[in-house]
Amino acid sequence: MINGKTRLLCLLGSPVEHSFSPTMHNASFQKLDINARYLAFDVHPNTLKQAVEGLRALQFIGANVTIPHKVNVMQYVDVLDPKAAMIGACNTLVHKNDKIYGYNTDVSGFIESFKQINFEFKNKKIAILGTGGAAKAVLVGFLCEGVETIHLFSRTLEKSQELADSIEDYDNIYPMTYDALNTACNYDVVVNTTPLGMHPNEGKTVVNPTNIGYKDTVFYDLIYNPEETEFLRLARLSNRRTMNGLDMLIYQGLDALQLWFDFDKEKWTREDVLKVLKDSNII
Repeated sequence: MINGKTRLLCLLGSPVEHSFSPTMHNASFQKLDINARYLAFDVHPNTLKQAVEGLRALQFIGANVTIPHKVNVMQYVDVLDPKAAMIGACNTLVHKNDKIYGYNTDVSGFIESFKQINFEFKNKKIAILGTGGAAKAVLVGFLCEGVETIHLFSRTLEKSQELADSIEDYDNIYPMTYDALNTACNYDVVVNTTPLGMHPNEGKTVVNPTNIGYKDTVFYDLIYNPEETEFLRLARLSNRRTMNGLDMLIYQGLDALQLWFDFDKEKWTREDVLKVLKDSNII
C-alpha cells in the first residue's frame, strides 16, 4: 500500500522504457516488506543536474543511473565512492543526510554474473568492445580478477588509448580499433559494452562475431533487453557460448539494494529475482 511513509527510488537514463529495474526492485520491496516504490525517468542530458537535485528536493532514498549518464552524473554528487572514482562512472546514488553519494555496483555485478558458467579468470585473453562508462567497469573487473591480456576496441585509437591510459600500474591493456578485431588473437571472452543492439538500435551490432575467437569463446553483451541482440544471435549461430546482461543487472541491483537498505542477502537472491521476472512475464 502506498501511503505517506512510502519512500521513492528511481532509474535515471535515456531510454528507460526497456528497463527491467522497476519490476525487479518493486518486487524486492514487496518481498522484503520495505515501504518503497521504484520508478523509471527518461532524463535528457541537459537536465541531468536538475534530476539529481530533484532526488534531494523530493527526499528520494536513491537512484540507479544508466546510459548515457554514468559518467556525467559524477559531477553532481556530493561524495563519490573511491571505486566509482577509479572506474570513472557511477550507476548508484544514495541520498542520506541531505547529501548525494555516488557508487558503482557494475563491477561486482559483472564479475558475479560469471558464477553461472563457473568461469576461471586467470590467464584469460579478453576483448572489450566500446570505451564508455560501462567499458571502464568491465575493464576494472577483469583486471581485479587477474586476466592475462585485455584488448580495448573502439572506432578510433584515441578513444581506446584514452581508456587504457585511465588505468595505472597495468601493462596488459592494449588499445585497438575495430578493423583489427578479426586479425587479433583468439579471445576467451568478447564483451560488447556499447548500446548497439538496444532500442532504438535493435538488429544492429558493433562487429560481426562470426570470425572472432574460437569454439569456447564466451560472447557477452551487457544489453539484456532484447534478450538476444544481433551480436549474440550471430555468435549463437556460429555455435559459441553467449551471455546477456540480465545476471549483471540482477547482481548489481542486489548490491544497490544493500546500499539503500540494510537487509539479509540470504532472504533475497538471484533466484528470487529471476522468479519474479518470470512470473511477471518479463523474461
